[in-house]
Amino acid sequence: MKRHINVLVISHLYPQLKNPIKGIFVHNQVKTLVKKQNCNIIVVSPIPYCPKILTKFKKKWQEYYSVPQKSKIDDINIFYPKYLHLPGKNLFGLSSYLMAIGLRFSLGHILKRFKPDIIHAHTLIPDGYAVNLLKKYFKVPVVCTLHGSDINKYPYYNLITNKICRNAIKSTDQLITVSKCLENNVKKIAEPKKITTIYNGVDIKIFNKSSKYNKLLRKKLHIDNGSKIILFIGRIEINKGIIELISAFKKLNRFLKARLLIIGEKSNEKIVERTLIKNKSDKRIIILKRIENKMIPQYINMSSLLVLPSYHEGLPMVVCEAMSCGKPVIATKVGGILEVLKDNVNGLIVPAKDINALANAMEKIINNKALRIKMGKVARKQIKHKSNIEKNCRILKKLYEKLFN
Repeated sequence: MKRHINVLVISHLYPQLKNPIKGIFVHNQVKTLVKKQNCNIIVVSPIPYCPKILTKFKKKWQEYYSVPQKSKIDDINIFYPKYLHLPGKNLFGLSSYLMAIGLRFSLGHILKRFKPDIIHAHTLIPDGYAVNLLKKYFKVPVVCTLHGSDINKYPYYNLITNKICRNAIKSTDQLITVSKCLENNVKKIAEPKKITTIYNGVDIKIFNKSSKYNKLLRKKLHIDNGSKIILFIGRIEINKGIIELISAFKKLNRFLKARLLIIGEKSNEKIVERTLIKNKSDKRIIILKRIENKMIPQYINMSSLLVLPSYHEGLPMVVCEAMSCGKPVIATKVGGILEVLKDNVNGLIVPAKDINALANAMEKIINNKALRIKMGKVARKQIKHKSNIEKNCRILKKLYEKLFN
């Protein structure tokens, strides 16, 4: 009989009541480990402390304030302890120390009744380093998964944050990256004790080709059945290439029946706000805020293709999810995207910030139904092989076992 493993997951990236898709990839992994791999898991998701007076100024602070002390999602217990988070890039690295203090005081009652075999942190800083500061207190191995910005951006904020990242890499018992590209980037910062790549998994039973809700969603969005839908899912910000995406879409032939559907949270960047206001009157561009996580496969299936023109990435789950639904993807040559996306095979690769190349790529796929179908079939097969969540969680469970045996 398989031995149960007790895992304490620490991740500020985790779903909340008012932000149900935040860190959903972490929750999906946790859920699969519990249901399929005999793991007992408690999740601790630190939340920046926010006094009530600040809720009048920003929606983000309203969300922080409204998060309860604990909740349960899919029968998984989640605790949301508060910690003092320092704003801005210059002080970002120091938040790891403050998170460690918050965790030290909040975890006592959890550890009295839950004895973890493994601590699994998500993101190198602040979570990973905060946990390593408490390693003597936990007295169990620490695993840390790096997802992208924590190694591609944070180490380059300033010298202090860079040093904290280096220390976190060296002190963690086992590092996991979600792409080989990120693994290589880790080694540029500091040589880790142990490192391996385990791709974020897609539940291919949920993300599959289905047209069940297509007509209903099209009716809801006032999109006729003849229009092809170009889909973007992600944070609406400069680094996601949202300016280039809208500009490229505007270049498409007006006689081409296409709509651009953008789903995501808006950033506060002024250039993005100006772009959205400028194009507000264009009925071909539809912007949705948050949608329920369970509806993401339906919106993907309604679309003809997914576009993600980011400036930098780890290996974005939305790319794998679209491919699992049998959709071709247009993305930029950044991060781990090339590890799943092959140019002219299961999608198209374009240079970052190249509006003309992006427009030409979208027009090429929209105009060629046979190409869309062919690329979609290859995409689905690729994800079943490389990013099946059940398969990848089996690999992760074996890694846990090696660490504490």
